[in-house]
Amino acid sequence: MKRILLVCLCMVLALPAGVFAQDVTGSLIQPGVYNAKKGQTLNYSFEINLKEGYQKRLKSFNLSLMMDPNLEVKSVKPRDLKTGQAWRINQSSLNGKDVINFAVDEVNQLPKVQKIVLDITVLVKKDIKGSGSLKNTYVLYFADREGKESSDQKELITTPSKEKGKLIVEDLSSKENVLRGQGPKNTKILLYRGDKVIGETYSSAKGDFEIVINPQVPGTRLRVQALDENKQVLSRDLVVDQKSQGQDPGPVLVEKGLSMEKSQKLKDFLDYSKSLSLKGQSLEKVNRFKAYTAMGDYILVKSSAKDEEADQVIGQLIEAIKEIQPAFMKGKSQKTFAPDDSMTRAEVASVLYQLKGQGANPYFSNFKDVKQEDWYAEAVGFVEGANLMTGTGKNRFEPKRKITKGEFAAIMAKLLPEEERPSSFVQIPRQGDNFKDVKENYWAYDPILTIKNRGIVQGDQNGLFHPQKTMSRAECSTMLIRGIYSPSPLGKQYGTNPYKDLKANHWAYNSILQATGNDMGTSEK
Repeated sequence: MKRILLVCLCMVLALPAGVFAQDVTGSLIQPGVYNAKKGQTLNYSFEINLKEGYQKRLKSFNLSLMMDPNLEVKSVKPRDLKTGQAWRINQSSLNGKDVINFAVDEVNQLPKVQKIVLDITVLVKKDIKGSGSLKNTYVLYFADREGKESSDQKELITTPSKEKGKLIVEDLSSKENVLRGQGPKNTKILLYRGDKVIGETYSSAKGDFEIVINPQVPGTRLRVQALDENKQVLSRDLVVDQKSQGQDPGPVLVEKGLSMEKSQKLKDFLDYSKSLSLKGQSLEKVNRFKAYTAMGDYILVKSSAKDEEADQVIGQLIEAIKEIQPAFMKGKSQKTFAPDDSMTRAEVASVLYQLKGQGANPYFSNFKDVKQEDWYAEAVGFVEGANLMTGTGKNRFEPKRKITKGEFAAIMAKLLPEEERPSSFVQIPRQGDNFKDVKENYWAYDPILTIKNRGIVQGDQNGLFHPQKTMSRAECSTMLIRGIYSPSPLGKQYGTNPYKDLKANHWAYNSILQATGNDMGTSEK
């Protein structure tokens, strides 16, 4: 039995989503509209249905709903959810379209509910006449408790309806060449694909009609139109091979969409964004970051997306990544990085200050060889107060002395999460063998073993670390990227290299671009 699609007066269309996950489904409840005047208010609601027992499997979810450009969102309110119950709502815009983002980071912090309803009030920007449909799209992004993340999207159409008259259209299979339905009596029926009429007929005295057409490709969107007895246009949209029970038919075939190149670039940026740790970030940054990744997921699967939309989301992702992983090194000049130059203790303090010490409070140093007017004074004050670097004796810091790899390893270990630091900070068992030239009685044995086990350093081809060797700028950037950032794979394909002395085949090429903020196509300022 084929499912019958019905449009009639004051009808509310409930368009359920495809099954995005075992535990999460969604549906946008849309008002049936025919003529709507500019300034008129329409009421939508979005239902998020959660399967019984979802708390055991589901970790978090994020909904992004993009409204038709002719609709301005005036308010969004969750029904029966109190403020502060682990949820948040953000509103933004993309290419003139209002976007609603609803996120839950931990479902176990929600009250025991199996349905969440968002009441949405919108304002019509321009008159809606007759067959003009409103297209709204949403993407649902979710993560289970094993860390697996997924997303999907659905495009929904608010199809015009009218008090008098009705238009019923049967589902159409890609294997059929006859479209059947029922409408007003003795009236002309037109079938559109886009702006082109591909079939027409007249309904019978009972209103029945059949339109003979060539079989259509799965996913093709069609529109049936007829005039009722009041000469008002009735319209119904359908998708070829639309499955029963509200399941998503898959992507709709359109003439234009993302180019292959832009689609791949957006996917690359999304994949990297999702690899980043948000631990320790402010709630504002986390919310913004998740909203951008959800929007990127939506653009990636949106059938009618444009390259300009992808560019906008990529730009937003770049800014969000910069907030979470800011650049912490600069070139020796605008055109040189000097990757093999040794780092001084003052330069290392400055890098650490860029990474961890930026803030409103000034820092002062107590070392007698560091004057407050020195360019590195505040940075030295920060590393001193944070116990990241200590003096060299007799209340001296020796800011111009070159730092050794052993000294930097000790600093690097202090930057790791507390549970991963060596035994001098938290008692943890030693694992594995250290480098051949790092003996157990060496003062930095534990820090060096720790960062070796973490894969932050690998040693040379002979298994040597050279702890007394001075630390180069390339080694500094690489160890910090491996230790506290998520190494970026974007540099070689999308990065901008402003340095004449840095070649693409340099072993630290990606790390240097990332450390200087040039790995995502931006230039150092």
